[in-house]
Amino acid sequence: YINGVKVGQIETDGGLPYMSFVRTIGQFGGEGSYKANGKIDSILVYNRYVSNAEMTNIFETERSKYGM
Repeated sequence: YINGVKVGQIETDGGLPYMSFVRTIGQFGGEGSYKANGKIDSILVYNRYVSNAEMTNIFETERSKYGM
C-alpha cells in the first residue's frame, strides 16, 4: 500500500522464509545498492492477515497526522 492504495501483494503460506542476510526497509540489492530517496515515516508489521477494508480504515484514521 502506498498512501492507502494497494499496489501489489505477495502470496505466502504465512511464514517468513529463512534468509541468511539482514532484512532492511528502504533499500534492496547487494550491499544496499538501491536505497530509498526520501524518508520512510511509518512502518506497520502485522502477524496476521489484514484485509483491504482494514488497511483502508487504518490509512483513513492515520492520514490526518501527516497533513493528508
